Amino acid sequence: MKQNDQDIVKLVLQGDKDKFEVIVERYYDKLHRYAMRLLNFNSQDADDVVSSSLLKAYQNLAGYNPRLKFSSWIYRIVHNEAVSLIRKNSKFFSFDPFTSSISLIPGKKDVNISKLEVKQVLDKLPPNDKNLLVLFYLEELSIKEIAEILKTTSNSAKSRLSQARSKAKKLIKS
Repeated sequence: MKQNDQDIVKLVLQGDKDKFEVIVERYYDKLHRYAMRLLNFNSQDADDVVSSSLLKAYQNLAGYNPRLKFSSWIYRIVHNEAVSLIRKNSKFFSFDPFTSSISLIPGKKDVNISKLEVKQVLDKLPPNDKNLLVLFYLEELSIKEIAEILKTTSNSAKSRLSQARSKAKKLIKS
């Protein structure tokens, strides 16, 4: 039977340190994909961010709050590490999504645009707006998960996502 994240965390904290490998196997690809998008597909930087994030997660596992989703907690660590790297390098990073179309209204394909158009729109948005759109549309996280990652309320995340969506729509129409 597959163990949930909280059970694995308990086992690691109780001394079964090898169980953390399950977390690494479960999340590495997802976290790497997210880091790649945040870091403009710089593979070396994404590798570094994910590696340092997993190390920090392991070192700070006792600080994980089991009332929150583990995935949100570990995504937040990757998010923070990527932002730190961006600040350190003082570069402007953009996203290069894998999708060929994006819907800016949940459940509706109201705007179909090419990969290049999506990239161009995201490149024109402020980093916080890009991050929201990537988390929601490309990583397919819920509003609640996004709120946990960004350390805000669900209502705030929903409002900020709506604003980011509006900005993106205006850029698409222009």
